[in-house]
Amino acid sequence: MRLSFIEGSIRSKLILFLLIAIIVPMTASIVISYFYTQDQVIEESVRSNTNLMFQGSTNLTNYMNIVEQSSLTPYTDTRTGTNTLFKIMERGLTDYMSKAEIYSSLINTSRAVKEIHQVYLYIQESKDAYLLNNGNKKEGIGTEPYRSLPDAPYRAYVEPTHLSHDYGLPKQSPYYAPQTVISIHRPIYKVPTAERIGQLSIDVKLDVIRSISEQLYTRGKEDLYILDHEGYVIYAGDEKWTGKHLNDEWAKDLLSREADSGHYNSSDEIFKGMNVYQHIRTPYLQWTIVKRIPDTTLYESVRQMTEINVIVMSASILIIVLGALYISVLFTQPIKQLIRSITQIGAGRLDVDIDVRRSDEIGILARRFQGMMQTINNLIMKEYKLEIANKTNQLKALQAQINPHFMNNALQSIGTLALQHNEKKIYTLISSLGKMMRYNMNTNEALVPLSKEMEHAKAYLELQGQRFEDKLTAKFYVEPEASAIVVPKMLLQPIIENYFKHGYETQGGEGTIDIDCRVVHTDPIHAANDEQHVEQLLRIEIRNNGRSIDEDDLLELQARLDLPPGSVTDLGYEGVGLLNVLSRLKLYFNDNATMTIENVQPVGLTVVMMIPTTKGVERVESINR
Repeated sequence: MRLSFIEGSIRSKLILFLLIAIIVPMTASIVISYFYTQDQVIEESVRSNTNLMFQGSTNLTNYMNIVEQSSLTPYTDTRTGTNTLFKIMERGLTDYMSKAEIYSSLINTSRAVKEIHQVYLYIQESKDAYLLNNGNKKEGIGTEPYRSLPDAPYRAYVEPTHLSHDYGLPKQSPYYAPQTVISIHRPIYKVPTAERIGQLSIDVKLDVIRSISEQLYTRGKEDLYILDHEGYVIYAGDEKWTGKHLNDEWAKDLLSREADSGHYNSSDEIFKGMNVYQHIRTPYLQWTIVKRIPDTTLYESVRQMTEINVIVMSASILIIVLGALYISVLFTQPIKQLIRSITQIGAGRLDVDIDVRRSDEIGILARRFQGMMQTINNLIMKEYKLEIANKTNQLKALQAQINPHFMNNALQSIGTLALQHNEKKIYTLISSLGKMMRYNMNTNEALVPLSKEMEHAKAYLELQGQRFEDKLTAKFYVEPEASAIVVPKMLLQPIIENYFKHGYETQGGEGTIDIDCRVVHTDPIHAANDEQHVEQLLRIEIRNNGRSIDEDDLLELQARLDLPPGSVTDLGYEGVGLLNVLSRLKLYFNDNATMTIENVQPVGLTVVMMIPTTKGVERVESINR
C-alpha cells in the first residue's frame, strides 16, 4: 500500500525523516545495550553468586565439622584407667560412677556449639540409653539404636531436618516441645575391630544454618535450598519445604550433576530463571546448596536501565517531534500560502496579492511568480476587453434581427381577427406586438430586471396563443425576491420559441408551458469543499409538454452546453437558440452560469438555468456602459 499522505507532503516527509533519523539509532542503541548489559549481568551474577555459594558452603562445612568432631567424644578421652566413656561402653558398666562419667561426657559434648539441642547415647552391651536435653538427664532401656545407620564403619551419618524426639525413652518430666533439628549419628566401634558397641547422636538446631543461609540470598526475590544426596530438604527459604523430600525434576537434575559447583537455566511452568549450586562433599556430609534466581530478579537492573533509556528516548522523541513540526511549519507554511494563492488564481482571481515576506529561495520564487502573474493578467485584460467588445457587437446584431416568418404569421393572425371580430382583442394583440418590437430593437440595454424580461415573454406567448387558436396555456411564477434581479436581455423568449419550432404539436391537445423563477442557495457543504462562501443563485425553469428529445441527441446537446466559456459561441448554430442564450450567460458569468436540459415524463422538456445574482456585476456594468 502506497503512503500517499507522505508522497504528497514535504512536511510529512521532513517529519518522517527526522523521526527515523532519531528513533532508529536510539532504538538500536537501546536494544544493543539491553542484550550486552544482559550478558554482563548474567556473567557478573554467576561470578558473584558462585563466590557467595562457595563461602556459604565453607562456613557450613566448618560449622558441621565442629559438631561432627564433638561426636568423637568416646574416642578422644585419653585418660588412663577403667572409668572412661569408651571403656564404659565397651564393658557395659552401669554403676553409679559409670553413669556419672557418662553424663559428664554428654555435657561436654553438648557444649561444643550452643545450638546443640540434645545428646543421646546408646550402649550396646547393657542396652542402656541416656539422653541429655538442656541439662536434664533421661535414661532408660534401649533395644536397638533408634535409627538404623548405613553400613559405613567409623563414619558419622547426618539425618535430614526433622522434629526432635526422646529416642524411644519413656516420657519423663520436664517436657520440652520438639524442635526442628538435624542429627549427627555416630556409631561407636571397638577399635580396631568392626564390632559396634554403641551409638552417639547429637541433635542440632538450625539457627546457625539458617543464619548462614540468610546471607546467601534475598528473601522474597530469590529461593535457597540445602538438599542432602537423597533429595531431602535440610533448609529452604520457604519453611514449608524444610524436612520434605523433593521429587521435582529440577531437584533430580541438580543432584545428578557431578561438578562441585556450577550454574544452569531452568524453564518450566513454575520457575524460569538460573540455578547456582555448590556441592558439599565430606566423608559424613553430602549436601548441595542451590540458589534459584528468577529471571525477573536476575534482569531487574537491566529492566530498570531499559526503562530509563525508554523514558529518555520518549522525552527526546517528543522534543524532536515538536522541533520537527516547528521546522516543517517554518519551511512549508510559505509554500502552502503560495499554493493557496495559486488556487485562487486558478479560480479566476488574477489580481491576488502574493504576500511572502522572506528573503530565501521561497521568497524569491513567490516574488518571481507574482511578477509573472501580473504580466499574464495584463495580457488577459487586453484580450478580455477585446472579446467583450466583439460580443457586444454580436449581441446588438442579434437583437436587431427580426424573424420575418414569425412577423408575417403574427400580422396575418391579427388581420384575420380584426376582420372577423373588430373587438378590443385586436388592440391587445397589436399592443403586445409593439412591446416586443420596442424591446427587441432597444440595443442600449444589455441587462434588464427579470420582471421586464418576463413581460416580454408574456407578450410573446400572448401572440403565440392567438396564433394557435387559444390551444396554449402559459403559467408564470416569479418569486418577489427574484423579480428585481437583473438578467441578460432576450433570455426567455429564444427558449420559448424553440418549443414552437421543434416541440409544439399542431394537431392534438392543448399545449402548456410553465415558467418558474425563484432564488436558491448553493449547498453549504459543497461550497465549503470548494473553499467558497454560500452563493445566491437565480433559478429559472421553463417546462413544456411538447415532443421529447431522443436520449442520444439530448446527451450530445447537453455536452455542447457544458463546454467551457468561449467554446459554445462559435458552433455554427443558426438563430437565437439555447447555445446563443448560454453563450451570453457565460459571457457575463463564465462557468458560474449553467443550463440543464431534461426530458419530462411522459412527454415534454424542461430547461433549467442557474444564474449567479452577484458575480459578474462589474463585467455587466462594463458592457452596459
